[in-house]
Amino acid sequence: LVGLDDNGGSGVNSRLELTLPAGTFIIEATSLFFGDSGAYTLSVSGVPAPVPAPISLGQTVNGVLEASDARTRIGDSSFADNYRLTLTTAQTVIIEMNSIAFDTSLFVVDSSENFIGDADGEPNSRLELMLPAGTFIIEALSFFRGDGGPYTLSVSGEAAPAPRPISVGQTLSGVLEVSDVPSSAGDGSFADNYQLTLTMAQTVTIEMNSSTFDTFLFVVDSADNLLGVDNNGGSGSNSRLVLTLRAGTFIIEATSSGPSAGGPYTLSVSAHQITGVLDAAGFKALISPGAIVSVFGNFAEETGEAESIPLPFDLGGFSVTFDGKPGALFGVFAGDDFDQANVQVPWDVDVSDGQVEVKVHWKDDASEVWSEPFEVAAAQASPGIYMFPPLTTQAIVTNFHIPGDDVIEDSWAQAAGTVDPNVGQPAAIRGVIVIWANGLGPVIPEPLTGALPPGDFPVPTKTVRVTIGGRPAQVTAALLHPASVGLSQINAIVPEGVVPGDNVPIIIEVVCDDDTVIRSRADVTIAVRPAP
Repeated sequence: LVGLDDNGGSGVNSRLELTLPAGTFIIEATSLFFGDSGAYTLSVSGVPAPVPAPISLGQTVNGVLEASDARTRIGDSSFADNYRLTLTTAQTVIIEMNSIAFDTSLFVVDSSENFIGDADGEPNSRLELMLPAGTFIIEALSFFRGDGGPYTLSVSGEAAPAPRPISVGQTLSGVLEVSDVPSSAGDGSFADNYQLTLTMAQTVTIEMNSSTFDTFLFVVDSADNLLGVDNNGGSGSNSRLVLTLRAGTFIIEATSSGPSAGGPYTLSVSAHQITGVLDAAGFKALISPGAIVSVFGNFAEETGEAESIPLPFDLGGFSVTFDGKPGALFGVFAGDDFDQANVQVPWDVDVSDGQVEVKVHWKDDASEVWSEPFEVAAAQASPGIYMFPPLTTQAIVTNFHIPGDDVIEDSWAQAAGTVDPNVGQPAAIRGVIVIWANGLGPVIPEPLTGALPPGDFPVPTKTVRVTIGGRPAQVTAALLHPASVGLSQINAIVPEGVVPGDNVPIIIEVVCDDDTVIRSRADVTIAVRPAP
């Protein structure tokens, strides 16, 4: 609707005077009362709309509303004067119209005639707006149709404060208050602006929480295109937005859902990201070709596990790469405090420079999203001994049973009762043990990543040594377990001279070259008993 009129002409005739932009319009000619009909005339006349007078920041102009003025865009035939304001940078602008002759009114549109804001006064009007760079039309008119007389119009303002920077993984505290810029919603709410810069496409979660007011979030890109808005997507009256954003700079507007509401709040930005990559056996921050690693962070939407071997490189659009090469996925597990993915490192990853770039990847129908890269120390080997229970130092080492000896078949080399529900029996001096290990480095023949070893039992290309209680043990075999992906076993004999006890250190050493020997954790233990 652009305008309507009943008796604006003489008698019961209608007359509309409108200021119209270029375009096409439909005029409906009808009667006031249902069913009335008869002959009529319809005429259209006009002159080009007057060019708006320029006005700039810090300027006050004097004007007079009178019958010869243009008519308001509102469509009620009120007199109106138009002023053109051009801003070269974003500004907080205050527009004031004052008159002692009539009640004033203000109406503001942009260069495309999109509504920006309005204000009515009794008698004076004041409008405070946060405006981007551009050209705007200020329409000065009366609150009551036909009123007129002298008035003053002033425009003042200052450059908008620079948005406060915020980064992924950060939580900031703020206070919404009357001194803040007005919200882009134009409803009189206060707002704080934050700038988020991403170096690559990411899925981010933006949360605004307050116990004193109903929060509201707007997110725009650098061209001021609206990307997302949320009121109560979080808990209670808090806001939460999940957006997949390309690389670039974005503005987050933190505001309230009601005019003049304010108080303290927190704003956080989180993303699918990696916080650690550890050897899955010893949990050291070192990886190697073919090793099984645990990737920790914030990335899992849901839990998923591989259902067959060879292991997949993708689980529901989720994958992990090591210097761009895909790892084989055992499973992805969503947790309350952190998420975990268990992955086999590609056998052919290049570790010659001592580090590998790890990235987590998602894809859906609309986009592909990568986490921020995470650099991990890497070497030809990253030996680790599996442990149980978790977060202890008790090694998973089994006793090798030979018919006729006193070894309990499949028992673990730990003190009795310490590895429930498994059977514990200390390893005997001169007895054979099987060490379940990870990260012994390249093997011959090399399996496919994620696949079972070939039938001829791949063995490490590097020398593998074992010490127990500080004494070298004889290693009788070191190989990939034939029925598991990436799992190594080392068969060794507990040496003479080891002091029996429940916490005897056991260490794997891999000799990578003349100058490099990589060892497993020094605090991992087994239980040892005297020879039977």
